[in-house]
Amino acid sequence: MGINAGNEVANFIMHYKIGVNCVRSLYFAGLYETWMSLDNIPTKTCAIITTEPYELIKTIHDRMPVIVSKDKEGIWIDAGIQDQKKLLSILVPYPSDEMKISEGFIPMP
Repeated sequence: MGINAGNEVANFIMHYKIGVNCVRSLYFAGLYETWMSLDNIPTKTCAIITTEPYELIKTIHDRMPVIVSKDKEGIWIDAGIQDQKKLLSILVPYPSDEMKISEGFIPMP
């Protein structure tokens, strides 16, 4: 399981695969809401929350998705938790020593 990113280099795209060590699935922090449009139609929207990248990712991109650690996923999905300090403590870069990155070149079409 991982995140994919890419940068153009000459006639190739430098492709990066970023993942978490020893984890079968990743949990991204996100927001989901259903609201009524001006036409009174229920509209569903969602967004993935991003944070500043850790050092290795900074060379590729200026932000990364918030990856919720296994021990904090219950806090994040519990709509009853209103403690702003507790919720904000989740919105930080995932520990770099628990992540892996690989790269390769893909020819541009």
